[in-house]
Amino acid sequence: EQILCKYKDQIDFYPMEAKYAVGPVFARHLGQRMYRGEYFAVQSDAHVDYVRAWDVSIISQWKSAANEMAVLTAYLSDITGNIDQKTGAS
Repeated sequence: EQILCKYKDQIDFYPMEAKYAVGPVFARHLGQRMYRGEYFAVQSDAHVDYVRAWDVSIISQWKSAANEMAVLTAYLSDITGNIDQKTGAS
């Protein structure tokens, strides 16, 4: 049996019929409503591609802030040519 994601029990999602979808602002609102006090949470859009070990990198960035209340945010840019297709690294 193929395992699709060994962390699937740690991932929440909200399925919705397309006819009820009213845009990204509402979708982000729903995502925020799903937050239940987890120590770390991430929210992204469906078109986002992640590089290998992105989670290790972002936790390292958070730790380097030396502030447990630090919030990391980013404006995503085009990744064309920035991800090694063999390794998945940036």
